[in-house]
Amino acid sequence: MSNLMVLHAVPDLRRAAGGIAAVLPALCEALREEGVESRILTFSQDESDALADRTTLLPERFPWALARRMRAETARWREEAHRGGRDFICHSHGIWSFLNHGLATAARAERAPLAISMHGMLLPWARRHKAMRKAVAWRLYQERDLARADATHVTSEAERAAAEAAGVHGPFAVIPFGVDLPQAEAAIPAAPAAPAAASRASVQERTLLFLGRVHPIKNIDGLLVAFARAKLDGWRLRIVGPDDGGHREALWRLAQELGVADRLNFEEPAFGEAKARLLEQTDLLILPSHSENFGVVVAEALAYGTPAIASTGTPWSALESQSCGWWVSPEPDELAATLRFASLMAPEALRAMGARGRAYVQTHLTWPTCARRMTDLYRSLAAQGGRGQPLSVSMS
Repeated sequence: MSNLMVLHAVPDLRRAAGGIAAVLPALCEALREEGVESRILTFSQDESDALADRTTLLPERFPWALARRMRAETARWREEAHRGGRDFICHSHGIWSFLNHGLATAARAERAPLAISMHGMLLPWARRHKAMRKAVAWRLYQERDLARADATHVTSEAERAAAEAAGVHGPFAVIPFGVDLPQAEAAIPAAPAAPAAASRASVQERTLLFLGRVHPIKNIDGLLVAFARAKLDGWRLRIVGPDDGGHREALWRLAQELGVADRLNFEEPAFGEAKARLLEQTDLLILPSHSENFGVVVAEALAYGTPAIASTGTPWSALESQSCGWWVSPEPDELAATLRFASLMAPEALRAMGARGRAYVQTHLTWPTCARRMTDLYRSLAAQGGRGQPLSVSMS
């Protein structure tokens, strides 16, 4: 029996949006196991979304109409929760959007505790993107919304430091997101496999994988330069993910200029079993981003026994402390040096690193673990009618 209801607000739930949309369905399912019922308000959603029965699509876009609707929806779900004897919490995923602002305003009006998940949106690179618009939003409502939140959720200490530098004072809950852990026999391939979409000229060809949005923040141009400089014999780079804003075309031209187009595949997003097969067939994952609040794809790769290279723009220092990968500068020269070093390792040595990563994920980063920590936060907020005790969980 559910004893707690959470109303989530997220602007875009389509899988192609990545980020929040990639983690919220799994979080809601895991929360259900903890006795937490979820309801979601959003602008956009895939037709086959697993959360469809718990989601309200909002057609309103004008700020005043949206604010009125958000107040009505919050009051409706708060009343339903209380009729069933359940505590009620509002959880805003992301900032800047009028949808997020609408929930913050409605929660205050309904005297419902409010948690705000930052999802990396105050990290330095993200804040510089469309900086003028964000500066206006900060003054008009965003600074005030964050100051009035009962808890600010971040996924790493680095994200908390960035929020504090921007003027957010918490209290903070540092809770990493989780991943699904595959069965052990499916997680670690017995031998490296040639990718289905890659050239099959040699069955010995090994795979370097980037998995995520094709967007400037991901530093894929820097990755292409590093891949060219590393001169990796027998390796193919697969870039798998949605093209955000037409960035892929410019990257393809760069790959041709660098002379690596014949060892590169751009591929459409992979989900479900296709994504699982992709991770199983990969020798090494790379996330070279300028900025990430968490970088869930690293945890997903480790869950499949695949070691990873992540930039210092991500919070993945655990790759080094757990000896399951490399945590390096996003600069092309350092990425290239790391790629060369990793490419000289035997497949067995890379798989041993991946096995250590899987053990780390199993202990620290599964969805049940994340959901228990998030539920603790919700119950703390409900018990105190607002501000709860800060929670901190290390990823190192």
